[in-house]
Amino acid sequence: MIDRIVLVEPEHDVNVGGVARAMKNFGVKKLCLVRPKAKLGFEVTLYAKHSLDVIGKAGVFGSLDSAVKGCSLVIGTTGNLLKYRSRLKKCVTIRQAKKLVGGKDRCALVFGSEGSGLSKADLGKCDVLATIPTSREHGILNLSHAVAVCLYEFFKVDESEFVNAAGRAKVLESAKLFERISGKLGRLRDKQKVTSAFRQVLSRSRAADDEVNALNAFLGEVRKIVEEKKSVEEKTS
Repeated sequence: MIDRIVLVEPEHDVNVGGVARAMKNFGVKKLCLVRPKAKLGFEVTLYAKHSLDVIGKAGVFGSLDSAVKGCSLVIGTTGNLLKYRSRLKKCVTIRQAKKLVGGKDRCALVFGSEGSGLSKADLGKCDVLATIPTSREHGILNLSHAVAVCLYEFFKVDESEFVNAAGRAKVLESAKLFERISGKLGRLRDKQKVTSAFRQVLSRSRAADDEVNALNAFLGEVRKIVEEKKSVEEKTS
């Protein structure tokens, strides 16, 4: 289930402390801070009531990639859907996101800074984008409150809902095979956009391990055919 909470550039000690407390409430002990702007001083300990062990073991990282290393599913979060409406990732509710997590998954929940949320670059490193449905009148939750709501949703998951999904590495392998194939197709205009769309659809589907193995075998054969055809065309041109 949820292996860690990742806060990217958190700005306020109060919120970091509140996040640690929410994590302790729901049994999540691994806190990762990416380029924190908060001073991590007295207010952190003041608001991290009964959860100083979480703060004490929190890791500080220079990048999101290093913070989520070893995770099989990375779920980014946002309260501002308009900011990402042009992105290829389809946003799901946090309740829908929990159904994508397998029983053996090591999942990271990623939250952006209080002021600006996740950057587009960091969003691109997430497999799924999720949001908490809120009132349109005031849709942005406090950071620690958002973490608490998300963890509650995952905490109450019935294990019968778990899927035996393929690991993240295999999904990335599929995306790389797809990218190599699309790279040989001259008439395809925005190859990066199409490859990104393929990866996001596959990530959201949470296909089973044997399904992704079969897909990768198929893509591998298609890649060979496309590359052989391209080689012949180059020799005869």
